[in-house]
Amino acid sequence: MNRVQQNTMKFMALLCLLFSLYMSLNAQCERKLMVEDYEQYFLGTQVLNSNLGWDGDVNQCIAGNISADARKKTLERINYFRQLVHLPTSIGMDDDLTNMCQKAALMMHSNNQLSHDPDENWSCFSSEGKTAASKSNLALGAHSTEAINLFMFDPGENNTAVGHRRWILYSRAKDFGMGSTNRAFALYVIHNKIPKPDGLGFVAYPSAGYFPAPLLPDRWSISYPGADFSRSSVAVQDESGEQVDLVILPLKNGFGDNTLVWEITPGAIDKFASFDQTFSVTVQNVQVGAQDTSFTYETVIAPPTYPPLCKDGYTWNDSSCNCENQELITAVGELNNSTFQIFPNPASNFARVNLPDAWELGNTIFTLTDLSGRRVMDLDCKTGAILDLERVPEGFYTAIAQHGYERKYVKFIVKH
Repeated sequence: MNRVQQNTMKFMALLCLLFSLYMSLNAQCERKLMVEDYEQYFLGTQVLNSNLGWDGDVNQCIAGNISADARKKTLERINYFRQLVHLPTSIGMDDDLTNMCQKAALMMHSNNQLSHDPDENWSCFSSEGKTAASKSNLALGAHSTEAINLFMFDPGENNTAVGHRRWILYSRAKDFGMGSTNRAFALYVIHNKIPKPDGLGFVAYPSAGYFPAPLLPDRWSISYPGADFSRSSVAVQDESGEQVDLVILPLKNGFGDNTLVWEITPGAIDKFASFDQTFSVTVQNVQVGAQDTSFTYETVIAPPTYPPLCKDGYTWNDSSCNCENQELITAVGELNNSTFQIFPNPASNFARVNLPDAWELGNTIFTLTDLSGRRVMDLDCKTGAILDLERVPEGFYTAIAQHGYERKYVKFIVKH
């Protein structure tokens, strides 16, 4: 093998070593974008009573209006939640619907109750308000942007279908109307439609990718236009592979896209955890048209801070935007491509396998045995393979690499 080939092999080994870090690089940069969006479009769109600007009067049955800034921020928050789940963020406001919603919000405020079908005996009744109430998400005790938050969490025994969330995240939504007093809100959602967006997949909430921990709901959902979820099952696993306890809620169609909802057992997930938490979600037996399919995705529940805290053994690197494993970084400069090696040695959480150059073609079987000869790890191996040692007990081991009829041994120590 000439020098060029040797250098090429070393370069490829380095790529293998950093493969997992490389794959997470874009995700970590997405993490930074998640924090920036959260700060700008969620925290930055908060509307307080002092800047709501409602100029109506419930005692005089005057619907009034809210300030242009409050209306703008409420629309931005709606589109923020749609962006969070990878939907188009082009929702607009219809002025005529907004005027109707102001009258609906006034009716809810005046009567101190919610109804999608108020009758003429209600105080401050109007036919336009009644029409808006029949086609709107309604909230009492919250206004403008805070009402949008309430719709997205969708708590309460009457909201197990998360219908309010589904209308906000409806894949074909085009224009809404909104009306608000200082303690009631109406969002006109059952209106005009656009064609289903090209390339639309499922819509999950919490969404695939990084998701701000403060927005984590108890009720998770997945939507797909026209899907039949009547036979579907859901499994949620944490990073250790443990199943997260959950209950699938009764299926109800008719609110935006067809949706499956499940509720995470209280306390099963800590939304106040200091570190990012990755959960794998698998939804099986979903019928889409004539086909049965399944959906699998990962959601990372992340504190909306940047840079994030890194777990023990990892250090934040601003240039790579990543929590880097110090053991693996240390091992990069210590490789000898002519022998079977494991670096570092001793190791605690992770180690890297280095194989002889001549073994690059064909399969190599890696085995780790304890002092009694019991196998604790078996895998097909290439140079650059990463060994996950977090569940391997401390102790002395023999690492065996077999390539065809050739076998090599290394004494190896795991020390947590």
